[in-house]
Amino acid sequence: MASQPAEKGVWCVVANVAAEQRVGVHAEPSLGTKHFSPNTKVYCFPPQWGDGYEKIKVLGRHRGSHRLVTMVIHEKRLVNWRVQRVFHPFVVQHMGGWRSKETAELMVASILIGREAQAAAQDGLDSAAPDDALLYALRLKRPEAIQTALGRGADIRRVRDDGWSALGLAILYGGADVVHDLLRRGATASSVGRYAATAVQLTPAAYTPDVIRLVEQYTDRR
Repeated sequence: MASQPAEKGVWCVVANVAAEQRVGVHAEPSLGTKHFSPNTKVYCFPPQWGDGYEKIKVLGRHRGSHRLVTMVIHEKRLVNWRVQRVFHPFVVQHMGGWRSKETAELMVASILIGREAQAAAQDGLDSAAPDDALLYALRLKRPEAIQTALGRGADIRRVRDDGWSALGLAILYGGADVVHDLLRRGATASSVGRYAATAVQLTPAAYTPDVIRLVEQYTDRR
């Protein structure tokens, strides 16, 4: 990877090591991890493997040291996700940053909606409001729960303040059949949402012409 000038900085996904870690259902909680102290700031590399960004290559200060080291850590061990412009020379040299600020923001937003959905699923998606239950079911790829939320009257045109929508999540996680079902039920280009639009614009080859046209219509209306 070509080195980047440190003074220009790079966009990066940043998180902190969760203060309390618990590995296994019956395990006693521990502080931080074997290699990272609690709350250590880590700089997250872009996806390295096709595992849905569960195991993440990071740079962070090792326990009892001032050195930045490269480790692989599970996504669940990290909290306080955000996007920052990073100027640290070592990080800039060894990581090179993410493709763009929008790419990093999309990853953080996907992690956060995923965690929100998983938390809701623990209580049962039916206990969530229909609009939210539909979003969570789409993010978790649960076809039966999607149909249940639709049957409860979920608003398929709603776009949340944070940019997520049912149609946007369907584009990213639901597949063509789910997208077409929402469109048949009345979803429109105006309910694509900014994260799905970003994903399609970044990797158009991964999406069908119908989806690309939807995003173009969404973008034209903004």
